Amino acid sequence: MTFQDGGNSLDELESSTKSVSKRLKGLLQIAKGRQASPRYVKAVSDALALTESAIEAVHNPAAPLPKLQSEGIPTRNDAKSVARHMTETLSAHPDAPGGKNEMGMSELAPAVVLRGRCDAIAVPELLEFLGQIGKTGVLWVKSKKETFTIQMEDGFVVNAYSDNTPREHLLGAILLEQGALTEGQLEMFLQSFTRWSGHIGTALEKDKLVSHEQLAAALERQVHLLFQRIAAAEKATFTFSEGTTAAHDRRVKLSVVQLVLESARASDEASRE
Repeated sequence: MTFQDGGNSLDELESSTKSVSKRLKGLLQIAKGRQASPRYVKAVSDALALTESAIEAVHNPAAPLPKLQSEGIPTRNDAKSVARHMTETLSAHPDAPGGKNEMGMSELAPAVVLRGRCDAIAVPELLEFLGQIGKTGVLWVKSKKETFTIQMEDGFVVNAYSDNTPREHLLGAILLEQGALTEGQLEMFLQSFTRWSGHIGTALEKDKLVSHEQLAAALERQVHLLFQRIAAAEKATFTFSEGTTAAHDRRVKLSVVQLVLESARASDEASRE
């Protein structure tokens, strides 16, 4: 995130710090509910205490910092260790989604699993956390209307889709909107395409109907739209399963922070209309 020069830059910094504090409170609640190790609970409590002190320190450089519960100063390796220990102490759930995705590709088998309700911790906040600690795996979000699948690698989103994508958010519709295809071209292509042909985008590029750049722009737009729907989902639940991603499933490489900020901006604009 970049802050503009001017009087409101500190206000933006304060707002961002409050957002971090909110996410840490959610993590602390999950940790206590899942009976995480005392070391992890202390580490999150320390981080929360420092973050809340930082909120005051934004406008008051003399604001005191709290005495930390944990001994010593955490290093980068300590942070990775704590994050890894958190997922290891959470119970694996045998009913985590698996099997085949919408293109007939094998999804990740359930491994270490983090599960919860989106009213306890919002999906955007969970995604930001997973991105910050560089997680690789699959996040499933199930709402009333659709189930979202988000594949991550080293904290980046590399693929995302749902089982009930609105027609206007389908890849073909986006390519039409962006002017990469005509309706006639798309109709002729779909007549010969089957789900066993692989990804629609890959097939379109292979048939030279769209360029690599056009496909990349459309895929990125599709993921942004999916994130907007996730942010608006009500009474949703989530399941995160750690594991490696398959090479053929890496379709994009997008920053979680940028995706979350963009979905929040789009939501604000929609509420003002």
